[in-house]
Amino acid sequence: MKIAISGSTGFIGTYLSNYFESRGHTIIPIGRRELSDGHESLLSGILEQADMVVNLAGASINKKWTEAYKQELYSSRIKTTQKIVDAINKSSHKPRLLISASAVGYYHSEGLHNEYEFTKGNGFLSDLCEYWETEAKKVSPEVRLCITRFGVVLASEGGAFKKLAFPAKVGLRAVFGSGKQPFPWIDIADLARSIEYIVYNNEITGTVNLVSPKIISHEEFIRCVSKHYRGILPLRVPACLLQFMMGEMATFLTEGQSVEPKVLNDSRFTFKSRTVSEFCSNLLY
Repeated sequence: MKIAISGSTGFIGTYLSNYFESRGHTIIPIGRRELSDGHESLLSGILEQADMVVNLAGASINKKWTEAYKQELYSSRIKTTQKIVDAINKSSHKPRLLISASAVGYYHSEGLHNEYEFTKGNGFLSDLCEYWETEAKKVSPEVRLCITRFGVVLASEGGAFKKLAFPAKVGLRAVFGSGKQPFPWIDIADLARSIEYIVYNNEITGTVNLVSPKIISHEEFIRCVSKHYRGILPLRVPACLLQFMMGEMATFLTEGQSVEPKVLNDSRFTFKSRTVSEFCSNLLY
């Protein structure tokens, strides 16, 4: 199968590209050049070859949200998705499947959410996800669409875990804010496996939550990681300090969403890392 991936050089994109190549598939990267203005023919040429498209493009959320950076977050997601969907819709040879990324930041920080019963959140991140998903939904009905809402993607070699685990590696058990905020997460290996599962299960369409089935709090996550790395000295970082240092982006750390992967559970997908303990047991360090 030929799989076109936007964001293929990013943290998740690199892992997913390697995973699918190891399964015998051909990866066709969609780079910045193909997505830049004036190069629509290059993008169309790539999509004409593809059996499926995975849209992962987007600047990192883990950076202070200045007004200028908010615009970059918007452009890198919404405008990229617009271009990909437009090229697909104009193509005479359409891919069978479009998997377009989103995030559980779409949901409200209160309540329990799944793909069928949920409340949209308030604020920049939730609105960003909504606009992002709206563009993906404009794809032709001839193409099966799955919008995958990612939790915090954990991997020992990079991403959020590297930063979250650093205090524990130097002996600290650092908790942000109250610690009671939910921490929706998924092992990157399960993320890749779940995307592959979606590819081969044609009945799965629409929104799919990619999160571990075990709902935990931020403090429970930190306690488990600290136990693994023997971080014993407690440190609580007040939400007001994070707000002062990071501005609006601090809400990404001090608020969270309780999210269930109901679509995957109902279709009998098997997670290899159902708990953070299982994830930590596979860490090399």
